Amino acid sequence: MRTQLHIIFRLVMFSCILLFVSQEASAQITFSVKNQTIRQTIRVIEKKADYSFFYTDKLPGLDQKISLTVSNESIDAVLEKVFKGSSISYKIESGKQVVLTLKSEQNAPQKGDKKTITGVVADRRGEPLIGVTVRVEGENIGTATDIDGRFSLEAPVGAKISFSYIGYVSQSHTVNKQNIYNVSLSEDSQVLEEVVVVGYGFMKRKDITTAVSVVSTADIEERPIMTAAQAIQGKAAGIQVVQPSGMPGSGVTIRVRGATSVQASNEPLYVVDGLPSDDISNISPNDIESMQILKDASSAAVYGARGTFGVVLITTKNAQKGGVKVNYNGSFSFSQRTVEPDLVTNGLQWTDDFVEAFVNNKGTMPTSINNIFPYTPEWHEELRRHDANPDLPKVQINENTGQYEYFGNTDWDKLLYKDVTAGTDHSMSITGGNDIANFYVSGRFFSQDGIYRANTDDYQRGNFRAKGSIKIKPWLSIDNNFDMMHKTYHYPLISYDQTLNIQRNMEQQGFPMAVMYNPDGSLTYSAVYCAVGDFYNESSYQDQTTLQYKNTFGVNITPIKDVLKFRGDFTYVNTAYKRNRVLNYVPYSTGPEQFAEKGKSIMMDNKDETRYMAANLNGTWTPKLGKNHALSVMGGWNLETSNKDTFYSERDGFLFPDRPNYDLMDGLNYKLEQGDKNWSYVGVFYRLNYGYKGRYLIETSGRYDGSSKFPVNEMWGFFPSASAAWRISEEKFMEGTRSWLDNLKLRFSVGTLGNGNVDPYKFLPTMSIDKTGVIVGDGQVNYTSYPGLIPNNLTWEKVTTYDVGVDVDMFKNRLTIGFDWYRRNTTDMYTVGPTLPEVLGTTQPKGNYADLKTKGWELTLSWRDNFKLAGSDFHYGVKFMLWDSQSWITKYNNATGKLSDYYEGYRIGDIWGYNIEGLFTSYDEIANHADQDYIKVSDSKIWQPGDLKFADLNGDGKIDKGAQTLSDHGDLVIVGNEEERYHYGFNLNVGWKGIGISAFFQGVGKRDWYPGQETGFFWGKYNRPYGYSLKMHENRWTEENPNPNAYWPRLVGYSSENGGRPMGTPNNRYMQDASYLRLKALTVDYSLPLAWVSKLGLTGLKIYFTGENLFTFSNVCENFDPEVIKGGDVDLKDRKGEEQGYSYPMLKTYTVGLNVSF
Repeated sequence: MRTQLHIIFRLVMFSCILLFVSQEASAQITFSVKNQTIRQTIRVIEKKADYSFFYTDKLPGLDQKISLTVSNESIDAVLEKVFKGSSISYKIESGKQVVLTLKSEQNAPQKGDKKTITGVVADRRGEPLIGVTVRVEGENIGTATDIDGRFSLEAPVGAKISFSYIGYVSQSHTVNKQNIYNVSLSEDSQVLEEVVVVGYGFMKRKDITTAVSVVSTADIEERPIMTAAQAIQGKAAGIQVVQPSGMPGSGVTIRVRGATSVQASNEPLYVVDGLPSDDISNISPNDIESMQILKDASSAAVYGARGTFGVVLITTKNAQKGGVKVNYNGSFSFSQRTVEPDLVTNGLQWTDDFVEAFVNNKGTMPTSINNIFPYTPEWHEELRRHDANPDLPKVQINENTGQYEYFGNTDWDKLLYKDVTAGTDHSMSITGGNDIANFYVSGRFFSQDGIYRANTDDYQRGNFRAKGSIKIKPWLSIDNNFDMMHKTYHYPLISYDQTLNIQRNMEQQGFPMAVMYNPDGSLTYSAVYCAVGDFYNESSYQDQTTLQYKNTFGVNITPIKDVLKFRGDFTYVNTAYKRNRVLNYVPYSTGPEQFAEKGKSIMMDNKDETRYMAANLNGTWTPKLGKNHALSVMGGWNLETSNKDTFYSERDGFLFPDRPNYDLMDGLNYKLEQGDKNWSYVGVFYRLNYGYKGRYLIETSGRYDGSSKFPVNEMWGFFPSASAAWRISEEKFMEGTRSWLDNLKLRFSVGTLGNGNVDPYKFLPTMSIDKTGVIVGDGQVNYTSYPGLIPNNLTWEKVTTYDVGVDVDMFKNRLTIGFDWYRRNTTDMYTVGPTLPEVLGTTQPKGNYADLKTKGWELTLSWRDNFKLAGSDFHYGVKFMLWDSQSWITKYNNATGKLSDYYEGYRIGDIWGYNIEGLFTSYDEIANHADQDYIKVSDSKIWQPGDLKFADLNGDGKIDKGAQTLSDHGDLVIVGNEEERYHYGFNLNVGWKGIGISAFFQGVGKRDWYPGQETGFFWGKYNRPYGYSLKMHENRWTEENPNPNAYWPRLVGYSSENGGRPMGTPNNRYMQDASYLRLKALTVDYSLPLAWVSKLGLTGLKIYFTGENLFTFSNVCENFDPEVIKGGDVDLKDRKGEEQGYSYPMLKTYTVGLNVSF
């Protein structure tokens, strides 16, 4: 630990040195001129210091020659020496501006005096431009050109006048003695000239031949976000972002262009400032400058095996030259659950439903509720009496047993969750520098309170980043990028099982008749068992802590400016993770003086430390071949190594429960486990780009990779790619379209990548050491497990992608259109091998045994424009994205075609199930229908009116699943597909007089979801009769209301318990439409006029309000948020996704913030 602190100290000191050097360099001026004119000397000063000079070009004395040497002198001292003996007078204004005038010019207009200026604004062909905005910068003064392009404006002398028009490059002019200003604006090629980050370099957007999406600073800053991944959602076509829960700091899953592998994670490679990263949730979103997503194999080829599933390039903000600039952003948020389940909390109604579900399944009356809560008909009648008279006590003592009896109407959900939770976010950045040195330093503190009322979770995270560079020689510079992150998360646990999910416990133990506290103030048994009371006891919890620091040191060498450059860098990352879990007994009572405890007395610690190192060396050669030819050749070498140490310890028996410490425990049960995971990658790569006349573009790239995760004879692989583009708009035969068509480009790419994302040691036989679970002789005995089978071959998964795309820019870049179609073939997928005989006694190993194909398309449309509204600029922009993909298995080891596994021809996400024709209305209908006895409707196995009527699709007179194979699937058919289809995003932004509004809609056009067997918020008492009573189940068939059109059948417990029950196997009746449209974010902001904030010594002040997840439109069941319908919290037991909807609630958040610059 001491070594780590020394490293951190040295890195921080290096960053501070950069800050000091930059400040000193910008505060003092050093230069030497010999026999140079004052005009030339002024240019030297402008380069050396952050000052701007304003003067007329014909000012007498500018061509007077001087010789001067200054060293570390202030601007005043330098100017005094420069103009000494000349006819020029100078004045230093605010904003680091120097105004030069003649010393004898007593009556000349002085800066600040107002005068009227006129002129004409035209394009480069001399055609007048209508509606050009002419504005005094920093003031609320402006006008627009008329039909002849003319303008007239009163402006202060020395002020800067800006001329701006959509589709044209803006210009600025300084008001001086001149009264007429005729301005010629050039067409804006900024969209096409935009520089896009690509692997190990940069390219202009117009020259890109591959599929790349860009998320800009504006996209990121228009709404407050907690993680970088959230900034991508709905902002780039082809990118699927899944947020499994609303838990603070929870991971977000990103998938680029659908499924690429059925076993691997499908997560893209994240590269932050050139450094591969496994987790981008640790990055402060306020530090991000831009994000580029490399989507096809050609664009990602230089990253080789690490970029198989796409690459997300994140560039953090760099230093800005000039004086020191400070920015602060602070916000306060409060959040609510997006969905609150509509549960029955009346004790009598809940009990009536329980009895109905129990009797309809068992055929007999219950004697208890889940073997925990006593049940008798007499108690039920007493409950009915208490319900009729609310004044009766909720707890009374049973005279026969001496124990408490309960007659409550407890809403355990309300007792568990807060109505509102709060959070704060503070960040600050400082930047500055000059041509010699610059720096960027930022910090962020984010805090979010949890949603639980008691023992609430609490999340805190701090970030610090320091970047800087120093130019040692014109051809040599060094840079350093240091980043530190520390986060903590306190989370409540259930005392008797740290892996259980509280929503599941509330389903099975949270009976409304029970109450939280007994009359003596003790917790009830139900309160402890359902875990709400357990949380209120606040004695069981887990604390997670992560400390990560990383540093990248780089050297840049440019032997030939703009032609040849080299870069080398070295990175070290250390990540220390600790999770401490503490479980303590929770006291309760079942009657007066009848006290007991439930839970465990145990402490568990996980400690992981990962040390990652990477080295990169690359060079780029860009020879000057004339205006018709453009060539760029890049090559490089990359080395990565990772060493992860894991340690687990456990012991029971707290001597002092409020002081968890291994030294204060006396339990005999303990466990110590230690392990490691080490791997290395090495690769060489190249990329060659050639363009002819800017019309014909070719790129080829490749990488030769080696991985320690594979055996020696399979560890190496070469992955090539090629792409080409044709800018049709640059052809001579397209000259007639150039007044409205700015760019028309066709693209094609093909490439192969290798996936090496498997755990280390999979090709090696491994043995584990453990203790027996029973006593042998005098105690537990150590034993070694026999190694399992290993694959006969293990190597790279190979992914080949074909992409065809078109880019269109029209109407001075107002309209932008992008479309891509792609096909991706994955071969040698890492899956289970051929089925082995059961007598072998072991499972088949995983290897390269399967293939997959994916097809998809992406469409992006955007429009931006502005016009005059009440004399002021009104600008707006809209962007719409739509994309889709599907994947099919083309090879798999499933000789019999079992439906329970993948098979050749299987479309990823397909759901096999029954068709339901409706509800039975009579016993005659049952008798005349196909035999349904294959399905266990109840313990009595007797079908009754109100039960589901299954369709006999194969006409054999019985309902069954056949052999559950492709050739014999009985009455099963494909009834849905759970993959998300037709993703879309819609962005709208407007701005007028400092007011900004942005709205972001995001959604999924098609998705089927069949709730898992343990999905309590959907099945309720159709699963276990003691589960939730749901108000939506009131629309069911009953003997009192035998409605054949009721949505729900006769209430029979355990109907969804397993695949042999009526609802346990998917069917079309209860297949849910999980498509949705969500107003993901709405932001309203106001930037105060510069004239106001400058009086406060500020350069910018903005206040804003943002709402997240405000409205959702979906047909999915009302108890679910469509974004989090999958399994529970990943840190707890998930029952393989069956407990769907039990995630930490998704939150609706309202944020008020302030952004200040100075």
